[in-house]
Amino acid sequence: MNKSWMVGALLLAACGGQTTSTAAPSHGPEYAVQEFLAAVADSNLPKMAEYWGTAKGSAAEIGEPSDYPKRIEVIQLWLRGYTYRIVGSTPTDASRVAQEMMVEMSKADCTKQVPFLAVKTSNSRWIVQSIDLNAIGSPAMPCRGDVGVAPGAQGTSTG
Repeated sequence: MNKSWMVGALLLAACGGQTTSTAAPSHGPEYAVQEFLAAVADSNLPKMAEYWGTAKGSAAEIGEPSDYPKRIEVIQLWLRGYTYRIVGSTPTDASRVAQEMMVEMSKADCTKQVPFLAVKTSNSRWIVQSIDLNAIGSPAMPCRGDVGVAPGAQGTSTG
């Protein structure tokens, strides 16, 4: 094996491997939500951006909306620490390119039903387009009534 190749690989690994990658095609809308929420749990903001966007593509691929890094960060702060379970999934149209899912989000003694919308992109990947963060309540006190989304977090969807 070429030693310079091994040194380069070790340097890349040591630097955290900050490369832009495109996620592989997802298997369906549920898979996209699962991958997105796994990225939330891992605080993996680049992976979240690969599984969040519009039918035009993921935020990571198309760079839209322009403030997507801040939106991704707010979503991660809002959803971190929750366990989840997809409890329902319904196509929103006859063409089956959008799927609304009800996700049960739990933290401590609090459980909320949170609507997610997944869409199929032009390259046949499923990604999360929107999350109703208002349904979860305040990140600090999720079971103390419904509190509006924090300023700048109106980006529960990319639209």
